Amino acid sequence: MALNAKSHLRRKFLARRNSLSRPEIYELSKLIQNRVINCSEFLSACVIGSYFPINSEVLTQNIISACLGRKQVGLPKVEDGEIRFYEIARFDWIEQLCTGKYGLKEPNKSKEISDSIRLLLVPGTAFDTSGHRLGYGKGYYDRFISHLRRSGIPLFTMGLAFDFQLMEGASLPYTKLDEQVDMVVTEQKIIKVMKPNP
Repeated sequence: MALNAKSHLRRKFLARRNSLSRPEIYELSKLIQNRVINCSEFLSACVIGSYFPINSEVLTQNIISACLGRKQVGLPKVEDGEIRFYEIARFDWIEQLCTGKYGLKEPNKSKEISDSIRLLLVPGTAFDTSGHRLGYGKGYYDRFISHLRRSGIPLFTMGLAFDFQLMEGASLPYTKLDEQVDMVVTEQKIIKVMKPNP
């Protein structure tokens, strides 16, 4: 039941997001990225895991540029069914990306920083204000986040979304394998997720 509900919502939110024009994506993403760059969680993090946007995802290029020369920043690469993060250090980093699995732009293998990441930027098709995330159905980010959290690594996760992708309360269907994010940033607001004590 949850899988059917997820598929329906995924199609709905992707259709809405894909209806945005390139100028709209650029302008809204600029607002979102400015919020990220100026928030305390970004300013205090020394190692950041980002993503390279595909299709209509929130852009991250300004965030990555703000890291270069100041922080370590990495992008994901799919390896053996999992994602691992490799450092981006050159200012011409976009030209250095290669085409990987599913046609995604990935970093060349350089210095792996997966276990050093303290702030992880997470894409998605939808989020809710309880921190639940609807991804693309492959589980890459859920498994990566779960691994770091189980290892005791103090990871802070931040979902980036356009405001129409954010639902109130615990609105999205989820399973025990789905990892919540700690914060959601849109062009209009920052939502810090209040999680119950274990």
